[in-house]
Amino acid sequence: MTALLEDRGVAEPIQSYYEAPVFRRQVDWTPAGRRARIPDCCGPTETRTFGTSFRMARGREELHAAMRLVHDSYVRLGFIRPNRHGLHVIPYHVLPTTDVLVAVRRGEVVATASVVMDSPHGLPLECVYQEEVEAFRSRGFRIAEVSCLADKRDNDSGNAACLFRLMALVAQRSWRAGVNLHMIVVHPRHAKFYEHFLGFIKIGKEKPYEKVAGSPAVLLAGEIDRLPEYNPRAYQRLCGESFPDESYDFEFLAEDVAIELNEICDETYPGGSFLPQPVPMCA
Repeated sequence: MTALLEDRGVAEPIQSYYEAPVFRRQVDWTPAGRRARIPDCCGPTETRTFGTSFRMARGREELHAAMRLVHDSYVRLGFIRPNRHGLHVIPYHVLPTTDVLVAVRRGEVVATASVVMDSPHGLPLECVYQEEVEAFRSRGFRIAEVSCLADKRDNDSGNAACLFRLMALVAQRSWRAGVNLHMIVVHPRHAKFYEHFLGFIKIGKEKPYEKVAGSPAVLLAGEIDRLPEYNPRAYQRLCGESFPDESYDFEFLAEDVAIELNEICDETYPGGSFLPQPVPMCA
């Protein structure tokens, strides 16, 4: 395992993950648990950047808008082929352990990210980095994958600020859920951005990722509890301003929407859906 982690001089920071005490928080999926307080260090409440609000997706329309944004972005980048629905739905979207977060400007979803909490179904990136994930899981880390990240490319000067604020919501939402380690798979040319600005560290070697047309990918990880120690600027960027409880409000997915998403997922990933019958999901 050490050989896999010793990549471009980051072996020492990564080793600190293994030496750090494990934070054994119980994940509470009830509404009360999802609204648990975030750390006091997150500072004063401010939820708008360039007129954009940040929150969990609410209802069918916002879910569709988020998944359409990912679909269009991935098609443009050559990661996937377009489908007849114009929506990118992964099997994990029909699980109650996945949150879809959105940035909404003037009623339009302009950015989105999905937070996939670890569960008996595992994480999407394990199809490529199973050994690396298992090494952290076996040591008690509570892991979440950041997936389906996309934004509306409209040459708006607020795009970068919007992305940072959305990732702040990802971090704070995950903290509330008891997560203490984020993982994300990115194109190698984007890795430095995530490392410098968002506090991730590369822990996996470059590999082809078949689910995005075999594009090259690298695995990054960020330990939420120790972020102030090894990247205080990233910590301030992600936790310097908190979000109000309303940002975490959610609705249980209506049965007809669950059925719809399940069917779309089955078309994109034949036989890949986890749910033979739809169940409520947090939207």
